[in-house]
Amino acid sequence: MRFTLPRRSGLTRERGSLAVFLLLACTLAPRTAAAQQLPAGTLPVPTPAAAALLQRGLAALTGGVQITDVTLTGTASVPNHPGASTGSIVLVATAGGRSQVTLTSSTGVDTEINDYSAGPHSENYSGPDGVIHKTPPQSLPAIHPAWFFPAFIIAAGSSSAGFAASEVGQETRNGIAVRHLTLWHSLSPHGSQHDLYFDPASMLPTDMVFRIRAFNPNNPDAPLRAIPTAPAEVEEEVRYSDYRPVQGVPVPFHIQFYIRGALAIDIQVSSATINTGATIAALN
Repeated sequence: MRFTLPRRSGLTRERGSLAVFLLLACTLAPRTAAAQQLPAGTLPVPTPAAAALLQRGLAALTGGVQITDVTLTGTASVPNHPGASTGSIVLVATAGGRSQVTLTSSTGVDTEINDYSAGPHSENYSGPDGVIHKTPPQSLPAIHPAWFFPAFIIAAGSSSAGFAASEVGQETRNGIAVRHLTLWHSLSPHGSQHDLYFDPASMLPTDMVFRIRAFNPNNPDAPLRAIPTAPAEVEEEVRYSDYRPVQGVPVPFHIQFYIRGALAIDIQVSSATINTGATIAALN
């Protein structure tokens, strides 16, 4: 994300922009306690109980409604940034694997469009200068690009070939009791692992943690060589809270995105709609 999308380090680089702040946050922020990751050379063990729990979580998120698209509108802020740190944000996603996030602030408009619907995953993004950039496919999350709408992520991971789940157990995370499940692709577990945390009573997700491969936006084939201390992988975390019913579907109205333990963007949703036939245009 740039300001709108603080994921990965493929950020627009306007001088003094929020993108520069997020690039530094992505590469230099101190680590906090990480989600349990798979040791090199090992595979998790799929468990039927975990698959059943994922289905319970999906049922809790959809309320039995078949969701084709979602649109969230609200405000977004980047804490402790000295420049323009707030703006209006619109997040759109389709069940078929497309998403668009558009943020408008005093510095201009940032847009990110992801397409996982066919072929290799792709992401195009542009900042206030209108220049279009591309994120390498290997630096994108593995399952579904709608990080702001967990129902699509769980649905895609539950139905896609090759994905499996394992229950880690009950634990305390961010001060609350949760059930921890891991979802991964059996052919590439280390690049696809998503750690999901659910409220034990409601089975609504409270948290999702995953890792992506960092890269240098000026030279995507040479990951972050411009910053020698940058990590090869970046841990990203999304926290969901303040669920409210929208057409019978629980939707998180407070979404926080963390990069390596630092809060990168805080989104407060003001309105949400589902199944309106929302479409996403290409950003070419």
